[in-house]
Amino acid sequence: MRGVVLLGMLVTPQLGLAGDEVATFAAFYEPSGMVNWLLISLIAIAAGAAIFFSGGAASPAVAAIGTWVGGTMGLSGAAATKAGLALLGGGSIASGGFGMVGGAALLTAALTFSTELAFDYSFGALYAKYEYHELVERSKGLTTLPLPRTTGGLEKRIEALNALDNVDKKKPLVAPGDVELIRKAISELETAAEGGEFERHEQARLHSLLSLLLFIVNDYQSAHDHAERAIETSEGLGLSSTLPTFIHATTRLYDERLRWRDAYADGLRTALVDEPKNKLIPLLVAIYVDRLSLRMDDGSVGPEALAVIRAVVNDPLLEKHRTTNLIGLTGRYFVRLKLAQQKIGALATSNSVLIQNDARSADVLEQTLSDYDVLLEGAESALTDLQGTNPSRKDAEQIQVFTKLFADYRGDRVRLEGLVSDFRERQVQAGVAPGGVVMWLILGPVLLLVLFGLAAWRIRGKGA
Repeated sequence: MRGVVLLGMLVTPQLGLAGDEVATFAAFYEPSGMVNWLLISLIAIAAGAAIFFSGGAASPAVAAIGTWVGGTMGLSGAAATKAGLALLGGGSIASGGFGMVGGAALLTAALTFSTELAFDYSFGALYAKYEYHELVERSKGLTTLPLPRTTGGLEKRIEALNALDNVDKKKPLVAPGDVELIRKAISELETAAEGGEFERHEQARLHSLLSLLLFIVNDYQSAHDHAERAIETSEGLGLSSTLPTFIHATTRLYDERLRWRDAYADGLRTALVDEPKNKLIPLLVAIYVDRLSLRMDDGSVGPEALAVIRAVVNDPLLEKHRTTNLIGLTGRYFVRLKLAQQKIGALATSNSVLIQNDARSADVLEQTLSDYDVLLEGAESALTDLQGTNPSRKDAEQIQVFTKLFADYRGDRVRLEGLVSDFRERQVQAGVAPGGVVMWLILGPVLLLVLFGLAAWRIRGKGA
């Protein structure tokens, strides 16, 4: 595996590898031998890199922001730009209701303020619902974890791991040929895991590796199961398990029954603060927030969740990565603000008879406006945090760009409220019943029948 190049990432960090580490990031991404970041394929920056960069070039202003973000990671030039855009959410973003929106188009719209409608919104997405397979498809365009640089000796007993050396270094990891090689390695690893021939520390490494490879090929349910086994085995040995802990925390976001609580971010925090020198940390935050955003689209997670992530990246133990993480998170706030703004504008001004006559439309508009308020508050807090990082002169100039952008979004709130109010008024004049009234008209007769049935049952009971 020494020849395996770190795909899915623009850079390879130099990590320390302790002898008792079998389930940490350091255990799978050994030191590269270079003092600083090791630049590799500029094409395979992330799983969705090819989609992102073929979907339209970012505007000069947005590219400059990407370069700034990448610069905080120690990169420069095109490498900095591409890495920075990936951390800002530059994968192929398929946002609920807007169809397939390319990352470049969305970032450009979000980071260069305008009140014009840039994206179409589908009526059928008024009430998005969870579909695991749809989430998987959308995840194929998002930033992902890189292949391991070492397997800690497992390749000596599992031949298919050596075949990972043949992964095409010029393609993203979702390319069919690459997926086949990775899945073959997964198959042999699973067979080995069932054989029970490995000692416990090897089992922890094996299940950690399985969870990693399964995550890369977007099999999140199986990745979750193996991450859980790796954590349990590592804990029994008294060993750290940061890699499977991160995977376990992230794959939980694919649960159909997900109802977000602040505690959901505990796994992310543990994975980061227990290995604070891990230079992959900005990438890990981006990977997690990418998938958190997917669940915002189907309504399982509200925008308040971003404040929980902000608390995580502000942890004192993560100070080294704080500026990069906060810039990336602030960028995500702007993306969500843009989507909320576009949703309100598209629905409120739609000529669709279906939208105009659906009592639920106004409720969706008012909820989206409420989400917009939450996002404004969160973006302002993130900017305040950024300004408190003792920024350099260059950083301060870029933060000022973000500050101006925030003021534009905040100023647009009055216009959006007017659109929502006007839409509700038009529905009232047209005689469209509010959503709550519609529900009562549907459920009311049913409840009356139930009450009459209970009354009749009690009368019969007394008569007996």
